[in-house]
Amino acid sequence: MIVIEPLRYKSSYEIDEISKLIKKILNEFYNNAFEKDILEYILSFVESDIIKNEIKIDKAQYFFIKFKQKNIGFFKLDIKNNNLYIAKIYLLKEFRFKGFGKQVFSIIKELALKDKLNKIVVFIEETNKVAIKVFKNWGFTKEADIVKYIGSNHYIYGSFFEYKFNKTKSL
Repeated sequence: MIVIEPLRYKSSYEIDEISKLIKKILNEFYNNAFEKDILEYILSFVESDIIKNEIKIDKAQYFFIKFKQKNIGFFKLDIKNNNLYIAKIYLLKEFRFKGFGKQVFSIIKELALKDKLNKIVVFIEETNKVAIKVFKNWGFTKEADIVKYIGSNHYIYGSFFEYKFNKTKSL
């Protein structure tokens, strides 16, 4: 069973820990998917100072995913227009495909329901076929294809997927 621990803007140690974890996971995940300059550019956005600003100014919510008291992953959530956006969700390589992601999604769903949000939205890059399959299995549907400019003359192609809650009207 996993434990979700929110990251608070209290401790530089926590911020540094999540920054290191993010860099490790992104290097594992994207090492062969992008050219080196693109990966370096992406990694520049997970420096401790940027994460602090996302939490303090943008009200982003970062969470550690823990198993047996070890940080095995993280996710980042944003709430906009009464929708919950999964901005990032990653696990260390050795913990993928073991049911931990499904547990995380169940917790994210509970958070969205508790806050009475309309839907959960995630952007998935078109090359990430595994994530597309996983999110579809969790009940997400593809809503729109987009091209995202990530800066420094780089673009990412992908789609928005949504998980809509069944809202029944009571009489």
